[in-house]
Order: sequence, then C-alpha cells, then structure tokens
Amino acid sequence: MPEQPGLEVAYRNVQPSLEVWKGPDLDSPDKEAVPHYDKEAVRYHQTQYGSAPEVLDTTPKKKSTSRKRLLWIIGTLVVLMVILAAVLGGVLGSKASKSTSPAVTEAGPKPAGGPGTGGAGTGGAGNSTNSNSTSTDIPRPKTLRQGSSLSVTGWRNMDGHVEKYLTFQTPQDELRLMKSPGVNGSWEAPMSFNAYPKPDTKITATILMFQDYFRPQIEIFYTGKQSRFLGTNYNDQNPGDIKFVEDSVNSLKFFTGLNSSLASYWPWIIQQDSDGTLVHVRDRLGGDFGPNPVWDRNRLNATAQAGSSLAIVPLSTNFSAMAVEGGYAAFYQQIEGGTLAVEVPSLATARELFENYSLSWDLDIPTITLPRRAQLAAFSVARDDAESWVNTYVLYIDEEDNINVLYTDMSTGVPVWTIVQPEQLKGVDTDSSLACLTLASSPAGPSGGPILLEVGSEDNMRCYFVRGGLVQEAKLSEFGGWSVVGVVPIP
Repeated sequence: MPEQPGLEVAYRNVQPSLEVWKGPDLDSPDKEAVPHYDKEAVRYHQTQYGSAPEVLDTTPKKKSTSRKRLLWIIGTLVVLMVILAAVLGGVLGSKASKSTSPAVTEAGPKPAGGPGTGGAGTGGAGNSTNSNSTSTDIPRPKTLRQGSSLSVTGWRNMDGHVEKYLTFQTPQDELRLMKSPGVNGSWEAPMSFNAYPKPDTKITATILMFQDYFRPQIEIFYTGKQSRFLGTNYNDQNPGDIKFVEDSVNSLKFFTGLNSSLASYWPWIIQQDSDGTLVHVRDRLGGDFGPNPVWDRNRLNATAQAGSSLAIVPLSTNFSAMAVEGGYAAFYQQIEGGTLAVEVPSLATARELFENYSLSWDLDIPTITLPRRAQLAAFSVARDDAESWVNTYVLYIDEEDNINVLYTDMSTGVPVWTIVQPEQLKGVDTDSSLACLTLASSPAGPSGGPILLEVGSEDNMRCYFVRGGLVQEAKLSEFGGWSVVGVVPIP
C-alpha cells in the first residue's frame, strides 16, 4: 500500500485486554510445521507393437466357397438385426421424450424450487421467486477450484452503481479477481495476479477508500506456505500497467493458525491463531483515519473451534466509529458444542468508543448448533430509522446443505434475532463456500466528504455460494424475499 505524504501516524495504545503478538519467527526452530504435498509426475509409456505373422491358407477350395457363403449369410442377419434395433430404439426414444420433462443432470445446479422467505432490512418475511433460474446447460467453470474459498467486496462507484469484486482460487492454486461494474448484472473477465497462496487457501477481500487516489483499492488477503499471512492490492489508479502490488503487511512476519479462515472489513482482518484464539490485524490508521503502511496484530478474548469459519460486520454506519475498538462484530464457531458465537472486541474496556456509543443489537444471539467447520458469512446495512445503527444478517450452511439466515428483525421496532431458511438457498454443494457483500464506508471519499454505510437495497444485499459447481448470486429484496439472480460467469 503506498504511503501517503503528509499523513500523520497515530500510534495507538494497546488495550489491557488485548495481547500484542508478532507471530512466530520464520527462521525459528519453534516455527509451526506445515505439511507440504508434492505433486507426483506421471509418465506415460508407449508400447511398440510388431506385425503379426503371415497366415497361409491351406484349406481346399470347395470348403472355402462354402465358408464364404456361410459368412455372407451370418453377416446379412447381423445387419438386419442392427437396423431393426435402431428403428425400435428411435420409436421408443421418441415416445419417452414426449412423456417426460427435461431432467436436471448431476453436473448442473438443482432446480430453484418455490417461493422463499427471508428477513428484510425493515423486518418481516415475504415470498419471492427466482426470476432468473439457472440453466442446466451452463458448463462447470474450468478455472474454479472445487471447494474454493470465495470473497466479495464492493462500493457505490462514481456512476451510482454497486461495483463488486469477487475473488476465488483456481485448480492450479492461483488467485483470480472478477469485477462487476454493476450494470445489467454483467461481469468482466477474471484478472490474474502474482500471489503465493497455499492450496485450498482461505481468501478475504475488503475495500480501502480514501480521497481520490484510493478510489477504491481492493485489499486481498490469503495464507501462503507455512501459514504466512499475505496480501495483494488492486488499484486502478496505479500508474502504467502495474495495477496489482504486494500489500505492506507482507513485510511483516504475521502467521495464522493451520487452516485458519479469514474475514475482513477495512481496516480489520480477522483470523485464528494456532491455539484457536481469534486475532485481528488492523491497519494503524494515520491522520483523518487515512491508510498507514503500519499494522497491529492483537489477540482477542475469544477462542474458536479449529478451522472455524469467520465473518465480520461493521457495527456503525460511520467509519470513524467503526474503525476503533468495539466498532465491529466477529462471528465464529465455539469449541464447546459447536454453537454460533459473536465477539465485539474489548467492548467493556475500550477507551476509544464515543461517549454515546451503543450496540445496534443484543449480543445474546440464539443457540444455533453448527456442523463442524460450517461455512459462515455476514453483512450489515444501515438501519433506516437511526443514523448510525445497523441491521445485520448472518448466513450459515447446515448439515443438510441448506443456507439459513439469522437476522435482526425490526418489524416490532426493536431488533429481535430471527432465523429463516429461504427456499431459494437450499441444496448448495457440500463443499460450497459462502460470501456476502457489505459496501465500503470511508472517512473521506473521492469527493472529500465521509461515505456512510447504506440502507439495504436490492443492489447492495448480495451473497454468493456454489450449487451444481456454479457460483450463484442471490439477493435479498427490500421486502424480505431471497432470490437467485444468476450465475457468475467464471470460465
């Protein structure tokens, strides 16, 4: 990340409840051992076949004529039987095609089903139908690794459209970034970039938006060999053809636990340590909450199940309130019982909270038992009845491969946690990832003024999952219904 001239570096005091942790030294004999799997080279051997020995015909001519006649009769009968079978097969096949409807193949997505229910930003549940059902003849992507981690981030661009960025991993373990300009549901071709992820890495992406240069900058984070925490940035404002650059976090020796998930919302990245403790990595923002090429790493007072999926949401629509401690919530899976849990870092002792700071919703969420390493995703939108409060949605995949939605229902005027299982989000792939969009906020956008988190609308409440091997995009309407709007055209 380029350092901005003239920005003041604000050095923060670490809160008593947070432990500063730099991570193990790569060269230390106590470094974490991570198994390395080499791909075996397979060599194909070609066998040489010689010519067969010549066979001499010593049969008398009489027997030869009789033999030829017999072979001719047998051959004729075989031809007649083949013709008869073809005719019968054509007739029966024609009848069968008229009596049955088109089938969904195993390679294609499952049928959309009937109306679904979900929670709207204003509360309540409603019906929805899939107006753009996925066609079963769409080929499976060749550049999408099976079970790949997915991540999505976006912002309201200067043209007024929701511009989205989806990140995934290829079968060759490379990373790809796809952009949707937000017009007619279109997606541009995937962009490749230099990255050094480990196979089956977890991916997270967020948006840094600050003044004119960061308009915006996509921050992509992942894990490399030996669980090294790494990042790559995409900025269209960079000079020349160098749009992708390594993030400043790469100069630090930060590590994650083995198989740790990642979740992010600028300036925070959530990960798991080797002992299961949750950790946040935070850009040490400078003057006016601008970016700074210095990072902090703090262990939180929460321990998750090994390999737990992670999700993060802002708790305020105002960036200056969200960027300090207590400004975000992290969702994870507990060790005891495998239930869903939430952590708001250092809420009780944080000294940076505004005087009138209060939570948007109750931390006492319902008891939800998740299957081991269940996929989680979450997003927040502004509450339309309050200036800085948010409504939050948490999605998780249950044992039957159905997506469930935990959301703050505001139909009674008070946020009440409610769970629904939308029909449109059922039957996802067993190894599907989950990703949801929370639009970027900023202390100083391209026009100079702050950008607040938006109220929920159909173009900014989007989630992504895999069904039938295809990445599908679902939206939540303002009236509470979920529907699948289409397939991300990953080649």
